[in-house]
Amino acid sequence: MANSSWTANHIKSLWQLEIEEDVGKEEVDVKKIQIVHPPCDILPLLQFPTNHHQQDNETKENEDGGRTPLKFISIGQFRPEKDQLLQVEAFSLFLRLAKNKGGLAHNLERTPPILHIIGSVRNEGDEEILNQVKDLAQKLEIEVLII
Repeated sequence: MANSSWTANHIKSLWQLEIEEDVGKEEVDVKKIQIVHPPCDILPLLQFPTNHHQQDNETKENEDGGRTPLKFISIGQFRPEKDQLLQVEAFSLFLRLAKNKGGLAHNLERTPPILHIIGSVRNEGDEEILNQVKDLAQKLEIEVLII
C-alpha cells in the first residue's frame, strides 16, 4: 500500500510489483500495490463563506484598514503529476467567472484572491515546471504567490 503515485512507483522499482489500477474493487490482489490517499479533515473548509453576503460580513479588515484577500493554497513538489499549470488555469477561470457574479465581482475587484503555491524542486525538470507556472500566471495576469 502506498499514499502516492511516486511512492507506488518507487516500491514497484524496488520490489518488482505491479500497481493495482482498479482500487475500488472488492477483492484486492495482495501482490499488487494499492494507492490509498490519506484522509483529509474537511470540516474546517465548511467555515468558509458560501456566498458574497457572508464574505462581506465575515471578511476582516487587516492592519492598514484594507480587506484580507481570499487565499487558495496548494502544497506539493513541482512535478508533472501535481499539475500546477492546471491549478493556475483553474484559478484564472474562477476569477473570470466570479467577475460576472454581482456583489462577488465587486469584492474581488476591491480585494482580489491570491493563489499560493508552496513547493520545492528536485531537479531541472521540476525547475522548468516552476518557471512555466510563473510564466503562465504572468501571461494570465493573475496574482500567484510561489513559495
